[in-house]
Amino acid sequence: MLYVLAGLADLILALLHVLVIVVGGDAYIFLRAGKVMAAADVAGDIWPALLTLAIATVFLIWSLICFWAAFKDRFGKMVRVLVGLIGAVFVLRGSALFFQFFGLTLFSDGESPVFRDFAFSSLALVIGALHLYAAYRNQRLRR
Repeated sequence: MLYVLAGLADLILALLHVLVIVVGGDAYIFLRAGKVMAAADVAGDIWPALLTLAIATVFLIWSLICFWAAFKDRFGKMVRVLVGLIGAVFVLRGSALFFQFFGLTLFSDGESPVFRDFAFSSLALVIGALHLYAAYRNQRLRR
């Protein structure tokens, strides 16, 4: 069940990134991708959409790995390690919360963090913890 929840979280993130591509410049600004990226999107450049699609693809692959772990026992240890690594990436992303809290970060436009930055980092920590706990719990159950 934990793997399914982790996979759903990854899938939602993938779909949100696809939605950002559809919405365009305003979504890039809201998600703190930067004014340069938003302006390039508004100007009709394709690179912001390609970059965002690449990120969405990574989240989709992570989702598939979690669903694989939930429903297939084949390659069990390798899949658990992959889910653990995915969790570690999320935790690393979420660790920006510490730097944001103490005002040690600036974003690509030189702006200080706002509330949603704290929310995004906190969410990354929660999703990372979910992945790590799923991999840890599954490893303990298989002994």
